[in-house]
Amino acid sequence: MSSLLTDRRTRGAVAAFTTSALAFGGAAAMLGAQPGQASSHREAPAILTDPQADNTDVYAFVSPDRPGKVNLISNWNP
Repeated sequence: MSSLLTDRRTRGAVAAFTTSALAFGGAAAMLGAQPGQASSHREAPAILTDPQADNTDVYAFVSPDRPGKVNLISNWNP
């Protein structure tokens, strides 16, 4: 009987610790979250000499008309 009681206490302690750790981790993640920002490669040495090679955006998504195909869209600096 005592081993059953110890086993229940151990599981309860592990569950409490896990719940606390997840709550703390979630709170820390939300407090440290920053809004997303686009990357800029304009500072790269090769792009400074050839600005037309600098792509600004790339989008990829499954075609709504043809589910077996992927659409790619890319924007480039003029």
